[in-house]
This record gives sequence, C-alpha cells and structure tokens, in this order.
Amino acid sequence: MISYKDIFTDLEMITDDYKMRLVDDVIYEVDCKLINIYNGSQLHDPVDSDEDNENVIEVNDVIHNFDLSGEIELTDGRQAFMELFRGYMRKVQKDLKDNKPEELETFRNGSNKYLSHKVGPSINNFRFYLSLFTNETDTMPVMVKHLDDGTPLYACFWKHGLYEEEK
Repeated sequence: MISYKDIFTDLEMITDDYKMRLVDDVIYEVDCKLINIYNGSQLHDPVDSDEDNENVIEVNDVIHNFDLSGEIELTDGRQAFMELFRGYMRKVQKDLKDNKPEELETFRNGSNKYLSHKVGPSINNFRFYLSLFTNETDTMPVMVKHLDDGTPLYACFWKHGLYEEEK
C-alpha cells in the first residue's frame, strides 16, 4: 500500500486504498462515500437498540479516516477560497523551486486551470478541511466536492504537496 503524506507536516493525507484519479497533472481526486460511525468506529452491521442508533453518525469516509475534520467555513465564497489557498500555493511553489524546479511550470499551469475551470464555477459545492493536528499554515487544505444534497463525491489533494511512502 502507498501512503501519501503532506510534504510540510509528514501527516498521512490519503492512501492508495481509495480510488484516485490524477487531473491536470496536479490534483488527485479521491472518491468519497458516507459511512456510519458508532462510538468512533466504522459500523459494518446495524446496531441492536434504538438508544444505540441515536449514537450513530454519518460521515465522509476520507475526512473521518484521515482526521481531516477541521472544516473551514467560507462565508465569502470565492474570495475566501482564494485567500485560503494563496499561502499554501506559495509554499508549494517555493518547495518546487528549491527541490523540483522542472515541476514548477506544471504545477502553476495545472493548478490555475483546475481552480478556474473546476472549482471556481461550483465553489458553493466544495467544502474545505484541514488536519485536526495542525493549523492552516502548516498543512494542505483539502477540498471536497459535494452534490447539491450534501453527498460527497470526491476529495482533492494537491499532487505536488504530497510524497509517496510504501507502507
């Protein structure tokens, strides 16, 4: 199994146990689904009593399994989104310039294309998350695309903000 870790914090962000697509050579779109959690653990079978049923919650599997529960509220829509990512994108660009300068142009072009064509037009269908173990200046902000009814479709991870590690 391959673990994808944040280049700035070494936190595991995702694994190849999930279905992933590389888009524009910069974003991994990772399929999400809703799962039931009971007392902090994934529930595979129905609970026995109505009282226990009250303690069952439905969560996004990727967000739950990788401790990305620090949802970021964006009240300003597009402007807040751009401010959130500017700092992170500068950090990634600096890292690429220092360590992989041949990838810098790919990152710049691909990220601009992805943000303007895929995220921008449907910004209200995205939610944004951070790891519970860091603050927003330390780790990758993760975008999750939702349907209008709130069902998660996929989570977005920046390829150039991750490194691979065999588990």
